[in-house]
Amino acid sequence: MKIDQIHIATIKANEFTLKTTILTEDNIYESSLIFAVTILMYFMYKIYKNESEFIENILFD
Repeated sequence: MKIDQIHIATIKANEFTLKTTILTEDNIYESSLIFAVTILMYFMYKIYKNESEFIENILFD
């Protein structure tokens, strides 16, 4: 995740173990809006991925 071209967080999802790691910069606190958006982005990505796979299956099967 980047804000104003500054890297502030990395989300690493492992599809085999279903474990997700979120790495943030030291100056990002759990009570901040940036932290909340970072967590929300992961779930938005998961929903997008599931829906796009569903649509792809409908179109190409």
